[in-house]
Amino acid sequence: MSSAMAPIMKAQNKSAAQLVLIHSQDGFLLHKEGQRWVDQWLDPGMTDFGLEVIDGMAIRLTDGETLLGRLMEALNTLPVFTPVKVVWWKDTNLLGEEAVATTPGVKKGLDELLDLLESGLGENFRFLVTATSLSKRLRFAKRFPKIPGASLLEVGGGKSGKGMSPAELSEHIRGRLGELGTEITPDALRLLSEWMGPNLLHMENELEKLVCLSMGAPRIEVSHVRLISSPSQENEAWDLNEAFGGRDLQKALEVLDRLLFQGESEIGLLYMMFSRVRSLLVLRMMMDEGLLRPTRDFRAFQAQLERLKQGPPIPWLAEEKRGNPLMQHPYAAYSSQLQAQRFDMAGLTNALDALVQANIELISTGGDSRIVLERALIRALGGA
Repeated sequence: MSSAMAPIMKAQNKSAAQLVLIHSQDGFLLHKEGQRWVDQWLDPGMTDFGLEVIDGMAIRLTDGETLLGRLMEALNTLPVFTPVKVVWWKDTNLLGEEAVATTPGVKKGLDELLDLLESGLGENFRFLVTATSLSKRLRFAKRFPKIPGASLLEVGGGKSGKGMSPAELSEHIRGRLGELGTEITPDALRLLSEWMGPNLLHMENELEKLVCLSMGAPRIEVSHVRLISSPSQENEAWDLNEAFGGRDLQKALEVLDRLLFQGESEIGLLYMMFSRVRSLLVLRMMMDEGLLRPTRDFRAFQAQLERLKQGPPIPWLAEEKRGNPLMQHPYAAYSSQLQAQRFDMAGLTNALDALVQANIELISTGGDSRIVLERALIRALGGA
């Protein structure tokens, strides 16, 4: 393992730790190390019940107090159906020196959090913090390591994979693709390494695209890499789908603007969004009917798909790949399932209605296509 990949332990060893704070500038390494702790604390298949993830990223100055309130509520709620509850405060920026981390409300909330941790959470709790930055001057960084059972770790030594050799980077890519259930040809691996470089967070995004793009192929080829790793319209179209599924209105509008500037068909873009909503609707229905349990664990989700494939047919599922998660690559279905968790049926129905109305306007009224599509996105993702 390279020095960039090796976590630097600042306190106790893993087996003794009940409270863990990990900080890194590398988002990929931060997530991987956090997931290793979750896997150690919880038995396989128990993450649906035993893990509660609290978003820690504050955007506005007023966000910090809200996020800390949710965290305190989670830490004061006993586990259900499992002997151990893991609370993961994920990717927080409230432990650094950004403006969002220095408001009086955040300072007070962090002090209250420390008081709770110092008083003891109980044997059936595990608390994990992954932080994008950590100011050693703040009280939190000074008090946390002194709490019994606490560990403070830094992952990557403040780097972002830059210390990895080409051989280590290639091994990382092969290993990650193996976890996702596919392989890559030597030429494709070499091209991907050259184009992407050692930015592991960016690499992770590209690998997920490659897995979905190469569905049905025995392995990832050079042609797949060229498609996703160049500024092509296909890659931009992928970004529009991702922004839509992620309910990121601002990004969706920006990508739409670029695609229209490149001359992409308005009807083609609309139908692509129809397809995305259809996929999310199917997965949302499967979750609401108890056929699938929402999860952030890929292996647990894959096991659910396999059980459904072995069980009786689901009569309302389409018999073609695009509309049937059981016929898709497991990771593609898993990624869509994560997005479907961001919506309820009412929200997806509203999005579908917005796209139907846009289709009518484009075909029958001859209105400004850009305005029509922008209005549809705002209604679908903004709730307007």
